[in-house]
Amino acid sequence: MDLKLKGKVAIVTGGAKGIGGKIVEDFAQEGANVVIADVDLDAAQKLAAKLSKNGTKVIAVKVDVRQNSDAENLAATTMKEFGKIDILVNNAGVGPKILPLLKIDDEEWDRVNDINIKGLHKVTRAVAPHMVDAKYGKIVNFSSILGKVGLPDFGGHYNASKFAVTGYTQTLAFELAEYNINVNAVCPGIVRTPLWEGLLDDLISKSPKKVSREEMFKMRCAGIPLGRPQEPEDMASMVLFLSSDISKNITGESINVNGGMRID
Repeated sequence: MDLKLKGKVAIVTGGAKGIGGKIVEDFAQEGANVVIADVDLDAAQKLAAKLSKNGTKVIAVKVDVRQNSDAENLAATTMKEFGKIDILVNNAGVGPKILPLLKIDDEEWDRVNDINIKGLHKVTRAVAPHMVDAKYGKIVNFSSILGKVGLPDFGGHYNASKFAVTGYTQTLAFELAEYNINVNAVCPGIVRTPLWEGLLDDLISKSPKKVSREEMFKMRCAGIPLGRPQEPEDMASMVLFLSSDISKNITGESINVNGGMRID
C-alpha cells in the first residue's frame, strides 16, 4: 500500500532508538524527510547519517522536551530546513520507578510527568501553529494501555501521565479539526525496548522469588491473547498509517496495539 508519505516532513521526538528509531527508519523508507529530536544527539546523528540517502534527508536536533527553548528551536530548525512540518510524532517518554502511589515523592512524580505529558505539550505547542498556518497536519502521541486503565503494576504517576496523554489527544483533536489536522494516539502493550529493561530489573527486585530477566518478561507476556509481545515495527506501522491521508477521517482516537491485552 502506498502511504503517499514521500516528500512529507516528519518530526519524531525520542527518535534516536527503540520505538522512535524504528518510526524514523520507516518514515525514511517511505521517502519522508525526518527530523530526529532526541536528548542523545550522538545517537540521533548516527541514525540520521545512516538514513540520509536516495533524496531523503534526515537530520538530528538535540531536544530535551522539558525545555521550552529546545521545543521552539526544534520547530524553527525544521521550518528553516524544510519549509513545512507535516507530521509530529510525540514519542519521547520515560518509565517510572515502581512504587505505591502514596510513596511517590514530588521528584519522581515530576520526573515522569514533566517528560511524558508536559514535554509533549511543549513540543506540540511549538510545532502545531505551523500546521495551523498550512491548514494541514498529523499529530501522533504515545499513550499506553495504562492510559486507559489504572493499574498498580507500574506506578500511579505513570498511569496519570498516560491518561493525560489520552485526554490531551482528544481535546487537541477537537481544537485543531477546523484546520485539517488529525490528532491521534498509539497505546502500546509490551514492547521490549531499553525502557522495559529497567522495568524488568525493578519488577525482579520486588518479586518474591528470584527470576531472570527472560523469565520475568515471559511472565509479563503470559496474559497477551495473541501469545506474543509487540515489536517496535508494530508501533511504527500504526504511526505511519495515522500519519498518512489513508486515515484522514480518524481523529481523537487512542488506538491499542497490544495483542489483545486491552480491548476498548
